[in-house]
Amino acid sequence: MAIAAMLLAALALVGGCAPVVGVRALTTARPGATTYHEVQVDGRGRRFLLHLPPDAARRRVPLVLAFHGYGGNGATLRAASRLDAAADALGFAVVYPDGTGPLGWIGLSWNAGTCCGQAHARGVDDLAFVDTLVATLVRSAAVDTARVFAVGFSAGGMLALRLACARAATFTAVADVAGAMPDVPCMPSHPVS
Repeated sequence: MAIAAMLLAALALVGGCAPVVGVRALTTARPGATTYHEVQVDGRGRRFLLHLPPDAARRRVPLVLAFHGYGGNGATLRAASRLDAAADALGFAVVYPDGTGPLGWIGLSWNAGTCCGQAHARGVDDLAFVDTLVATLVRSAAVDTARVFAVGFSAGGMLALRLACARAATFTAVADVAGAMPDVPCMPSHPVS
């Protein structure tokens, strides 16, 4: 029991220090590198990893938002998907946003409309997070507004599908890996692949 309490305390300490230790200004993002950042949405700091390909030094590049599954985080999806290598080879920026949860970096979830976890229960506005994130990257990084994509795994896939329904003007295409279609009305302003 004492070991479990110590582990929880250590996780809370590490998660609480993350904004001080790891988060950097978006101006530190460089082509060929992955950096850790934060944007403010509804009074809450929302974190994300950004990988810019070498091509971003020469031109505006497409943007892919990659959403982790329930309980994961952007770093776990980054490691599992190996999208950085594909981004470098094909010349697109990739962002790995973090959902929200009680312990900072673990147990994170998305509000996909009809689920998932604490994000749904607390009514976290993940659509506003995505809006802010895309607007910030278009303004601060070499991102092409005409080529913005979303991909997600499980609950992250559900969020990607929700974005196709609710943000058709922003997203060119979305991909869902192992996620159910959110049980909400879907009437996009125009078709999204």
